[in-house]
Amino acid sequence: MLKKKRHVIHKAEDLLVLLRQQRNVHVLSQCEIKLNINLYEIIAENPIEGIELIEGLDQSTNTDLISAKITPGLYLTNLRFKKTFGIVDCLIKGPVIFNNVIFEEGLQFHYNELIGYLNFNQVVVNGEASFSSTRAHDKFSILKSVLPLGKPGFKYSVFEKEVFLFDTHFPNGLDLSSSHFKDKLEISHGHIRGLLNISDARVGRFVLAGAFRGDERILLNDVNLSDTAFEQQVQLHNITLTGTLRATRALFEKELYIDYSVFNGHVRFPAVTANGIVMIEHCKFEQDLSFSHGLLEKSVSFTNTVYNGSLWFTGAKVNDNMWIGAGLQAEEAVSFPGTLGFEASIISANSIVRIFRINTQETIKGKLHMQSALVKGLVDIRKVYIKEICLDGAVVTGNLQVSGTLAPYVTDWHGARLLKNEAKKINNNISALAYYRREMELHAKGLHFRQTGDWLLLKLNAWSNRYGTSWLTGAGFTIVTGFVFFYMFALSAHNFHFVQPDWPGFLQYFWLPNGLNGLVNINNTVNGGFVGGFFFLLGKILIAYVIYQTIAAFRKFL
Repeated sequence: MLKKKRHVIHKAEDLLVLLRQQRNVHVLSQCEIKLNINLYEIIAENPIEGIELIEGLDQSTNTDLISAKITPGLYLTNLRFKKTFGIVDCLIKGPVIFNNVIFEEGLQFHYNELIGYLNFNQVVVNGEASFSSTRAHDKFSILKSVLPLGKPGFKYSVFEKEVFLFDTHFPNGLDLSSSHFKDKLEISHGHIRGLLNISDARVGRFVLAGAFRGDERILLNDVNLSDTAFEQQVQLHNITLTGTLRATRALFEKELYIDYSVFNGHVRFPAVTANGIVMIEHCKFEQDLSFSHGLLEKSVSFTNTVYNGSLWFTGAKVNDNMWIGAGLQAEEAVSFPGTLGFEASIISANSIVRIFRINTQETIKGKLHMQSALVKGLVDIRKVYIKEICLDGAVVTGNLQVSGTLAPYVTDWHGARLLKNEAKKINNNISALAYYRREMELHAKGLHFRQTGDWLLLKLNAWSNRYGTSWLTGAGFTIVTGFVFFYMFALSAHNFHFVQPDWPGFLQYFWLPNGLNGLVNINNTVNGGFVGGFFFLLGKILIAYVIYQTIAAFRKFL
């Protein structure tokens, strides 16, 4: 197949011939360009309708005039284009320098192959701009410019070296999808309205950042990183996102760092593969942050970050250590009002998941959900104050260590039983008792109305010694129960007429070795008849039972 013959533009005359042939546009198509003169000088000596000079050359623009003579390429300096300007399907065999150029009717720059580096500085496009299907063999930089991109954007492009977009305004969004960045892609400062689209791409190192020192952030609406392979380190630093960030099925081969940023919308990394460490710190998430169904191969850290939404690891596989909450050196706990979700997740045997210093005793809020999770490693929860814990269906073959202070907030008896057994594994009898009590409380709540016997038995255990955890409750219940039944016995003996309490008689009744003394009168009949006998005997039985319960509660730590 024969290659298309290109127009050769090596001299000013070659360029002038093409520009003068066109009336409504200025488009260089299928050209080979290697000019040794700046277009500014060509237009200064050979005016062309629709191309105007911008007066006031400074030192940098004078440098461009000299550089064109030393290193031929394509140089445009201090120019205003009144008609659409385009460079399409061209081979440019040298640097491409656009400095202080205004395109009133748009810029079409696509299907080009660039042998040298490209540098756009203070380029303003008032129409639409397009850079799709570009192949750049050297560095590609756009600085302090305004580029309202059309739909293709930079789509289907290949960049062999660094791409640097600095302090540039993209009012229609920035489409870098389906492109290959073999070295580094850095987008810093500036403002991207609409969508920043880096989906279906391959990227070496990626930096999306505002100022590295100071509070000046890069402003973004929405970001799409889905189905993109990031082959080197990824850093999101000092950004403000008003919309959503989506990275479905993204691949991070190396580190992922997110810090000093504010996310006002949802941030989702579903089905992500992270082969390097993930570190998120000093950020603020107004909505949910999700790594659901992701594969996290290396350590993950979420520290000193404010969450107003939830943090999801539903269905994720965690193969290394994880830290969520405040850092060890942090002075304050992390506020977390949402849900920390590990539903159906797998925490491998090599993993230690630490959840540390979340909320305070004065601000108990948030939820921990681990339904149907499989914990093969260690989950360690310390200084965490949340209002709901659910572990229904969770399986722990490793260890799950949780402070007993969270027992009142467990919502399912399966979870309480699980935490009780986990506490026993490490001989933590205090926490085990707390979770045992909660297990019984939840079991009692879940009983069917036909299971009256079990319900009554559990209630007696609760009233008598709080399921073996409170001897004071047992002692108090013993005295109250004994007195109530003794007094009912006394009332029945006096035909239920009011009588003053007989305290000596009560002490005799309470002293179990006295047996049935006082039940039968001198007439050899039962005081109070059947009703009196009922209260007398039932009271004795309950006193014996509750004394036993009190002694059992005394031995709760043994």
